[in-house]
Amino acid sequence: MHKVLLISDNDLLRALYVANLQVYVNSETKVCTHHNEGIEILDSGEHFNVVICQNTIGEDHAGVLIYQHILENDIDSECIILGREEDVPEEVNVIGDPMNMQALIRLCAEKLGVKARDMALLDVPQMFPFSIRMFFSLEKSPCDVYLKSDENFNLIFTKDQGIWPEIRKYVDKDISNFYVHASDRLLLINNATQKIIKELHKKRDGNATLEKIDVAEQGFETVAQAFFDKNGPTKEVVALSNECMNMMQEVVTEVPDLKGLIILLTQNKSGFLYAHSIIAAFVSDFILSNISWGSNAHKDKLKFVLFFHDLYLGQIYTKFPDLAYEDQLVLDKRLSDEEKEIVLAHAAKAAEAVAKFPKAPMGVDAIIRQHHGTTNGLGFAITYKDDISPLAKVLIIAEAFTEYILKALKEEGKKANKADVISELKEKFPKHTYIKIIETLEDFPF
Repeated sequence: MHKVLLISDNDLLRALYVANLQVYVNSETKVCTHHNEGIEILDSGEHFNVVICQNTIGEDHAGVLIYQHILENDIDSECIILGREEDVPEEVNVIGDPMNMQALIRLCAEKLGVKARDMALLDVPQMFPFSIRMFFSLEKSPCDVYLKSDENFNLIFTKDQGIWPEIRKYVDKDISNFYVHASDRLLLINNATQKIIKELHKKRDGNATLEKIDVAEQGFETVAQAFFDKNGPTKEVVALSNECMNMMQEVVTEVPDLKGLIILLTQNKSGFLYAHSIIAAFVSDFILSNISWGSNAHKDKLKFVLFFHDLYLGQIYTKFPDLAYEDQLVLDKRLSDEEKEIVLAHAAKAAEAVAKFPKAPMGVDAIIRQHHGTTNGLGFAITYKDDISPLAKVLIIAEAFTEYILKALKEEGKKANKADVISELKEKFPKHTYIKIIETLEDFPF
């Protein structure tokens, strides 16, 4: 039997990992809750085929410390780190999302030389033990469940029987394991894993969303470099763009409020162009949820628009990372005349480019062309008229609202006063159709 050392301070995840590793790769897993304890176990001479460590425990970078200890002491163990960690060398195996059980099992199976066929033929006992914690998230038992007493197995839950509140009496008796027939082990593990992951998603502290923000920004910057080829986007760029757009939408959906989103963007040290786009996506999503004619189809269109509308500015913002508001770029003396021409024409150029994007939502090129208030995509409007798309107006208001928020944070170090922002927006966009959009922001959770 293979041996695994698991280092994690999350008791739910520990139970989940131990059960999955036992079921799928037939491993004997030893657990501890701190990397110092893990180092002591490794130094004792006990051999482990694989060492799995949470990336951070408390304030310590546990994963990196464990990897360095294995490397420096020539310990013959594979190391897998759970959770994204900036300081990990490229050669280290990292599972970015600690709850991606399939990725962990696949990687462990690879390191242990266990093939898919081997998993199905594992020699397992007739009655298979599971930690009682595996059952806490279940409403009903997916199979018959037994309690071991001496050498006997007594049926305590039948298939589809409710788990709660009956399970409490076993917890009170300090029962640690339940048993199921070996033939039911995969059914239980898959059912329990799905339920536990849902439960953990409810409780998690934002790390997964932060990871999505980071990955989507990496994709955003990559597409900005590769998208505007004269022959149109390659299939790889199209696939990356679609994935990043979906991920940005997940972030907008997952983050409960603007404060949480700004904190995550700050933690990720996101660039202005990307941060501006994702906050505007959050604001426009709120507007379309609260205006009478808004729909999910409109949200999908603006998701697409907000990913592509400023990508022509990507190289300029990369060159000058301190740049901020687009309408001020042409006044920056550092920009060459050619770069200023790109700024003035970026909406028109982006609109022309997305027209080549396969299966682009209808009308997105017009929205991109009009997102600075001009119908031809050239320059920045001084007065905002009614001769542009309603969705372009939503985007204009969402971006203006976003800029007021970011200016207050950057220049004054405080959050903007919502009433003042709305008043300024109404003054800047006095036409009735814009006012109706602005009024939806009166209920925006600030």
